[in-house]
Amino acid sequence: MLNSISAYNLTSTIQNNMFLNRGLIDIGGIAIPNAVMANNQVEAKERFSKSLIFTILSLGFPIVAAPFINKTVLQALGFKNLSLKSANKLMEIPYKNLGDNNSDLNKLVQIYHSDNTTLTKNLLKAKSAALGLNIFATGLLLGIIPWAVNKVSKNITQQEGFSAEFEMGSKEQIENNSAKWKRNRKKNFCTFIGTSLLGATATSLALYKAISKKNPSGILKQLKLNSDKFDFNKGFIMKLLPFFLIELFCVIPGHLLASRSDNELKDSAIRLGVMDTLFFGGDFALNKIGAVLSDKFLKTKILKNDKDINQTSLLNGLKKPVRTLEEIENLNIGAKEKIKTKKVALGMYWTNLLIIMGSIGFAMPYILNKYLIKKNMNNQNETQTI
Repeated sequence: MLNSISAYNLTSTIQNNMFLNRGLIDIGGIAIPNAVMANNQVEAKERFSKSLIFTILSLGFPIVAAPFINKTVLQALGFKNLSLKSANKLMEIPYKNLGDNNSDLNKLVQIYHSDNTTLTKNLLKAKSAALGLNIFATGLLLGIIPWAVNKVSKNITQQEGFSAEFEMGSKEQIENNSAKWKRNRKKNFCTFIGTSLLGATATSLALYKAISKKNPSGILKQLKLNSDKFDFNKGFIMKLLPFFLIELFCVIPGHLLASRSDNELKDSAIRLGVMDTLFFGGDFALNKIGAVLSDKFLKTKILKNDKDINQTSLLNGLKKPVRTLEEIENLNIGAKEKIKTKKVALGMYWTNLLIIMGSIGFAMPYILNKYLIKKNMNNQNETQTI
């Protein structure tokens, strides 16, 4: 047995829960390092508070809310007398079983006294509606964090503007920089709400249409081929793709539109762009490179075989999936080969995470701070010249 079996199981749990993944990066790669790298105490408190609140809410809210959303949606569609657990079990049925009549649903047909077609259609409606509601509710809560923290910070400091600049110029100059954003605050907040609602609704409707069509084409075809990526683990734990959509439709607009100056907008756009690229894309790239090298030189079994991959799926074709720690645990290979594969995969996961944390937490803030200081010095020189 692997000596670090408990570490392996814990890591596997983290890997399968996108909110735990993001929580680790938020604390280890954003909250603490960004507070350390802040230009002043106000900025440090703001950045730490935003990341800490984000981590707590992203870990707790979806897991608590999803079962209630599941039960509410299912009951609205005629599934009566459900407990939270039974609602989650129904939502655990994968999308691929709901596209056409499926014999796996025969037992449910008997329980709910319905025909297979009606039951399948209602379950598909329920899963799609619950997905949209989870994206909107979670995204709204996470996207509103910078608005709340900025409001509290303003009440404490009695100063408007981007906190990173507070010691780089006069109070009047910094507040002048934020005047336009202060005027548009209500409009920006409504835009954030609208973007979140539109994105969640569009996702829900598009997935429903893709699964319900027998032979969809284009984007709908890719949605159907990748429908397993929208299924929730155990019926209520969100996977990576829905979390990406929350980031895209809710968190990014929420943070950008909460900006208090043009400089903060640029700073937030770069931070979020780099962080999300590394979190959603960098992890795949690092895993793929590590898996290829490991399988070639160490003779591990981290990369999936072609026969295990849906080659018609665009996402699978792009990233050529590596096996998760859970999949490696269930591999039917020799004991020595499995132990070696598990050790390497475990080390790879934490190495990649540390690389991402270091890049987001220290390298990026260092570069952005240098840029901000230089820009404010240039502005002061221009003002003095005038």
